[in-house]
Amino acid sequence: MKVRLATADDLIRGMELFDKFYQEGALQRFVLNRDKLMAFMAKHIAEKNAIVAVDDHDLVVGVLAISGRLHFFSDTPYMEDVWFYVDKDYRKTRAAFMLMRAAVDHAKRCGMPLIMSVTHGTEPDRKDKLFQMFDFTKLGGIYAWGL
Repeated sequence: MKVRLATADDLIRGMELFDKFYQEGALQRFVLNRDKLMAFMAKHIAEKNAIVAVDDHDLVVGVLAISGRLHFFSDTPYMEDVWFYVDKDYRKTRAAFMLMRAAVDHAKRCGMPLIMSVTHGTEPDRKDKLFQMFDFTKLGGIYAWGL
């Protein structure tokens, strides 16, 4: 297992992983716009803001895309995850850990805090443990109505 920057060659596999992500959670309430999704992924790949975890056969098994942001009330920049997913078959590997390590290291190099959110209800306890391993502070929660 290793991590690397995503390339345009990873776009189709990224779409396949998003399909799995979409099917696992409560997101089916939102109609999937595949063209919008592909443009979103391509933008983050082109901006070198997407990291992938690949297995020993170079199959992409996880992705973490981050982006620089500004709060609506401040000019102080921070990094934020925009999509973090590891294929269910690879969740007991080091893929998620390696993706997180790469994201935290990138945020450190940029001199910005990194804010990660959990908007997908599967395995929240495992996600909490992962964030705790990297000394993240829990800031609150995400609640949904009508899903």
